[in-house]
Amino acid sequence: MRRLLPNPCANAGDAQTGLSRREQRLSPPPPIVIRPSGFRERAGTKTMAKILDFTDDQIFFTVTMGVGPGRANNRDDVTLVQYYLNLWISHESVAAERRQFGEGARQLLATDGIIGPKTKARIKMFETWMNDMQPLPRGDGCIDRMPNDRPGYQYADGSFGVCMIFYLNQYVVEFYAPVYGNLLNLTRRPDFPPRLRSLVNRYSARVA
Repeated sequence: MRRLLPNPCANAGDAQTGLSRREQRLSPPPPIVIRPSGFRERAGTKTMAKILDFTDDQIFFTVTMGVGPGRANNRDDVTLVQYYLNLWISHESVAAERRQFGEGARQLLATDGIIGPKTKARIKMFETWMNDMQPLPRGDGCIDRMPNDRPGYQYADGSFGVCMIFYLNQYVVEFYAPVYGNLLNLTRRPDFPPRLRSLVNRYSARVA
């Protein structure tokens, strides 16, 4: 059975009630306010995916722009999202939902960094899966960056949102950290995208 992960937009005290120590460490800072147009981006902006030190013993991979309709869709960002969606949909914990989603969920995405109908459909699939547990205020089919590296945000109209890249990271941690520990060790997997290896190498050199 799927377990609802901490809501970054919830009251800090409520969000940590009953959570394990590891989940408490993953609880994010308070949300910040953005406008609905705040995620509009220009294609071709020279940015790339990046790695965040999210806790003392865990990193998150995140996009620096956004992936989906109306987003910059830079190659590194799209590659990361494609790989994370593959890790999510192929895990045994999602087997029942994979059958429900049908044939389209049985094929892994090509981690080529090119946004296309299959990647867009898989993003919507993840949103649907998430929405079964926690209604999403704005399911727009996009995987957005975390403003100021904070996963929770509040729209100008008062509604709250959580960046899907945060939820993707949470479930990759939930599903794969028991095997690989720190997500940097995903590079040991034969399916780790070559395009993202330079990102890991730069991070490793910086923290060495």
